[in-house]
Amino acid sequence: MRIRSLGQLVELLDDELAWRKRELTTLKFMLQSTRRQHQESLLLRAAICILYAHWEGFVKAAATGYVSFVATRNLKYSDLTPNFVALGLRSEIIRAGQSDKPTLHTKLAARFMMGLSDSMYIDRNFSVDTRSNLNSDNLNEILCLLGVENDEYLLKKQLLDKGLVENRNRVAHGQQIDIDPDDYTGLHDEMIQLVQNIRTDIENQAVMEGFRRDLS
Repeated sequence: MRIRSLGQLVELLDDELAWRKRELTTLKFMLQSTRRQHQESLLLRAAICILYAHWEGFVKAAATGYVSFVATRNLKYSDLTPNFVALGLRSEIIRAGQSDKPTLHTKLAARFMMGLSDSMYIDRNFSVDTRSNLNSDNLNEILCLLGVENDEYLLKKQLLDKGLVENRNRVAHGQQIDIDPDDYTGLHDEMIQLVQNIRTDIENQAVMEGFRRDLS
């Protein structure tokens, strides 16, 4: 889907957040109403996987939507912040970096020197790559791509890497782990807040046109 207006982007962010929060809240209520220990243990392992799925799914959809919004502004590379210049020229940068041919390196150098007056181009099928493992390191790469400050999210490194991703991977690989109900409740609440913060940061970037290069 091409995001052509701020209204479309906000609608996407709201819709993506709403159905995920609704489903996770339903799951949380199911856990709280369970009285049998074996059922609770099963639901907790399933809940970790679903919580991770909504975390990765939201970040991917929201970030991809924002990139689409920026791409439809029809701006020149010279008008954009470095992260979006790098994104637009990503394939050329990768090709040059993987080669020892001076012709490719020279072409890339000429692009930076004289080609920044071209309009930004991103393939309409572009999708943000979460690497199917959205830990704090991969989140940092995505936030860099979007131009979003990472200071707040660095504080959640332990929560993401240990509480969510590591436990999700262990469950997904068939390990029989025990998850404390209170620990899951705390993780659930923290992750809901985290996706809400990312949603707000992306909307703010769009409203404030944080993708534009500061020429002052």
